[in-house]
Amino acid sequence: MRSREDLVPDVHGEGFCTEQRSGVALRPPVAHHPSAVLIVILLKNAPGATALLMLTLVIALYLTAVELRELRPHWKWWAWWTSLVFLTHFVGYLALRIYVALQRRNRARA
Repeated sequence: MRSREDLVPDVHGEGFCTEQRSGVALRPPVAHHPSAVLIVILLKNAPGATALLMLTLVIALYLTAVELRELRPHWKWWAWWTSLVFLTHFVGYLALRIYVALQRRNRARA
């Protein structure tokens, strides 16, 4: 099992190098991989990128509140869905939309 001291900081500023003291090559951590933060890489030079991402999060949370107001769930469901949307952004909102659509379809059948 490898430990944190096995990872040697890269002198070129590219995360961690792939050398280990025992001579076995290591992969760099996932957090330093470019595809893990694709949206940030795409928007890093755009002016107001942080404001744009915050605005879309606020919009997603607002739409979540609108959906939940119509559904009228228990307060624990409000907290759960709001937390999910906050943590996963529009992926969580899409999951909520699918859940609401299924609930409406089941109510229409009954």
